[in-house]
Amino acid sequence: ECPHAKQIEAALKPYEKLIGEAEQVGENFADGIDEVAENFYNALDEVSNEILKLEGIDPKQLEAAFKEAEKQAEEAAEQAEEAGEENVVEKAAENAEEKSAEGE
Repeated sequence: ECPHAKQIEAALKPYEKLIGEAEQVGENFADGIDEVAENFYNALDEVSNEILKLEGIDPKQLEAAFKEAEKQAEEAAEQAEEAGEENVVEKAAENAEEKSAEGE
């Protein structure tokens, strides 16, 4: 522990309330920013849905299509990963066979 810890604590004592209030103001500010951002994105979502409707596109169908595309992309990525792993195993087996044949 710092040899001057008690002195520092004593010096900060009068400011504890002010520090607490400043922390609360900061938290309130952050909460306000979060609320403004959420309201902005909600409004943006509503506007984009209205634009889609004007274009004759059902926002719910579009969202479902995106989710399906995302699912298919994830499945394709998994298949590609599995294929890559299989290729690695195949290459290792081929290399082992070649090394074995060279050794004979």
